[in-house]
Amino acid sequence: MHDANGHPLRVGDKVLIPCEITDLSGPGCEDYCNVGLRTTLGRRPDGRLESFSVVNTAQLVKVSGHGVSLDL
Repeated sequence: MHDANGHPLRVGDKVLIPCEITDLSGPGCEDYCNVGLRTTLGRRPDGRLESFSVVNTAQLVKVSGHGVSLDL
């Protein structure tokens, strides 16, 4: 098994999954809420994008968007 760049993956490796936030869900608390996500890298071999839901924003690290750019 390899990542999108061809690097081998093993159990215990830490990875980033490039995603775009598709919705912000409440109620959550004052600073955090749940979000829906869609991957920005298509799976192989068909290029299909995957969706995730109910991930809490406290579990995310912003890597691009307003004020931040990583170009993934």
